Amino acid sequence: MLSASGAPLRRRAVVAWGPETTRTGAFAGLIKNPISLDRDDCRQAKESCRQLARRINLLEREGVKTLIVSDENLLGSMRENLLHGGLYPFARARLAHFQTYFPRPINRLAVAIRHPATYWCSVLAFAAEQQFGLRGPARSMALSDHANRWRNLFEAAAQALPATEIVAWPFEKLIGRADLQLGLLLDGSVPSGLRRARRWHNRSASPDRVLKMLQLRNNLALPPDVTLNHGQWPPFSKPHQAILNATYQEDVEWLKAGADQIVTWLGTTGEQSDRAAKVGDEIYGQQYRGMEITR
Repeated sequence: MLSASGAPLRRRAVVAWGPETTRTGAFAGLIKNPISLDRDDCRQAKESCRQLARRINLLEREGVKTLIVSDENLLGSMRENLLHGGLYPFARARLAHFQTYFPRPINRLAVAIRHPATYWCSVLAFAAEQQFGLRGPARSMALSDHANRWRNLFEAAAQALPATEIVAWPFEKLIGRADLQLGLLLDGSVPSGLRRARRWHNRSASPDRVLKMLQLRNNLALPPDVTLNHGQWPPFSKPHQAILNATYQEDVEWLKAGADQIVTWLGTTGEQSDRAAKVGDEIYGQQYRGMEITR
């Protein structure tokens, strides 16, 4: 949606760089786990900084006021999360490294949080398609037993970016509504004329397809109490699901309560956010793709 909406964004003095920019060499050395950096990576990061500074200077001369960088790997990759059994375990180091080399301060970091059970379903579906990282029921147990909390991620991000505003909303509230997510980033105003704003990108394989791939490769024996549930493949036993439900609810309550003043929660119009309220008329009390969102 962002890449297809350059003109309407420019009318708002906004430019968005997505994967078509961040993964074609312009950000070489910036979006990488610092633990694995070598001398060439640091050299590339410095060169990327110089090149990006020139591009940003030009945008500023053209009147651009806001630059959005959108890439799901800024915090870490799905492969990395699966390998270490947690939600973005190197986020602090990654963000600090990015800010060190990016030629402008990061004013706002936005994260859409997802229920860990559905998040890991998506990751494991991706892993099945890419043929990596599946280690059977023991891996599923590790994913739910690990201290993999959104609160940990936000605390790490705040440590890496102490001068940056951090905002968050529930992924499920705005699924498929990239236009409204953009509105939250832009202080509540949704730009007009956005293209393909409701297209579903990077959708996971169906549960049946995931199970077929796993069975063919014989690399994951599902626990006996795991069954398909409303079209979603759940890799967790009922006790592990209960753990994830409880910890996720604790994280959401922490966000609603102010998140120790490190995160602005944009969960509903009644939860602490004027920005969410501005977009609320378009988001809340309406139905999108059969999903009802109420005040």
